[in-house]
This record gives sequence, C-alpha cells and structure tokens, in this order.
Amino acid sequence: MDKYVKLKDVPKGKRWEHYWNYYKIHTIIGGFLLVMGVMLIKDVFFREKVDLVITVASTGYFSEEASQELERCLNEYARDYNGNGHKLVEMYDVTLSTDVNADPQVVMANQTRLLAQFQNTDAAILLMDEEIYEYLGPDEEENLYAGMVDLVGEEAAPLIREDRRRIYLKDLPALQDNEYIQRLPDLFFVIRDESNVNRKNKPEISETYQNSVDFLRNMVRNEVDSADANS
Repeated sequence: MDKYVKLKDVPKGKRWEHYWNYYKIHTIIGGFLLVMGVMLIKDVFFREKVDLVITVASTGYFSEEASQELERCLNEYARDYNGNGHKLVEMYDVTLSTDVNADPQVVMANQTRLLAQFQNTDAAILLMDEEIYEYLGPDEEENLYAGMVDLVGEEAAPLIREDRRRIYLKDLPALQDNEYIQRLPDLFFVIRDESNVNRKNKPEISETYQNSVDFLRNMVRNEVDSADANS
C-alpha cells in the first residue's frame, strides 16, 4: 500500500501525476456534479418560457426538414400566452420503435419519457399515430382523452373521422397542400381531459389548459396569429 504523501512533499515535476493518482475519481465526480449543477441552473433561471407544450409521439422517425416544418406550422396557430413578447411552442418528441430488434433499454427509456408526460400539467395536447394510441390504451374511466367536438365546436365536425376524440393533422385545411406535412405518418391530435390534467383544480393549470384548447380551435378554424399574418 502506498504511503500517504502530502502534496508539498511531492517533487514539483510529479505533483500533477500524484494528484491524478489519488484524486482522479473525486475529480471526475466533482466535474460531473458541476456540469449537472450548471445545466440545472441554466434550465431553471435562463430557459426560455414556452407558450405551449405538444407531445409528438410516433413509432417512426421524421426527417429533420419535416420536423422543422411541423414546428413552424404549430407555432403559427399558437399565441403569446405568457405575454413575454414572442411565441414558442415546445415539441416534446418521443419515438417508440416497434422493431423487434430495437434496443430494449432505449425502448424502455422512451416509454418512460412518454408516460412521464401524463404527469406534466403543461402537456395537455398529444399528436400521435395509431400504434401509440393503442399502446396507451385509452380508458374512459381514466379520462385520458376528450371528445374534440365538445372542445372546438361544430366547425370541427368535418375534420372528425371515425373517432370523435381525434383531429387529423393532414385534414386541417391550411396544411393539405403542405408537402412536408402530407409526407408525415397519419398523425392526429388528442387532448387530455382537464380533470385529468388539473387534478387539484389550480387556476394557473386551468389557464394553461385553456390555452391548449384555444390552440386547437385556431388550427381547426385556420386562424393564425395576426402578428404572423402581418409579418
């Protein structure tokens, strides 16, 4: 066993080697904690506040161009709900592969990420494909989904197919000629019931939920933000 030697007793040319031999693990752990601390502070104090969160869950990957175009389109129908002078829609992407050869750890991690969104009181809207919808197993008793007609009014009726809970992205009039959107999988919007999102009846969560409803109404009515229309 090496005898402990004080740093001042180590020859100058070997002090770094001595330090690294004895404190390598401490340095790595300390550096990791420092980085995590900086990221946490940045996320809490400097992260740009978003106006709306939309969970995009599918079993297939989108091209970068299609993802950017989808984000652009979603931003058009949002409003500056938080009043900070500009709009920002956050797309929370989750891809659940159905490939039998997919890495099970990656699949499990994405399953956890998706289910965690049901604890996020900002994430009332989901844009998903049929396989994700079936995976979640909509249950009337749990009120995971609400009928869209009741939320967006009679103008949504032409956009409702066989399931009144859904509004299909490709059916929206403003997006039918968008080649990027039309090449996406057959995705549809659903919205969680407000009682499921806001279990404690907090006014600020209710306000956020109504912003989500307003966004869907804007999409159905093809009402873009006036600031966008004039830009």
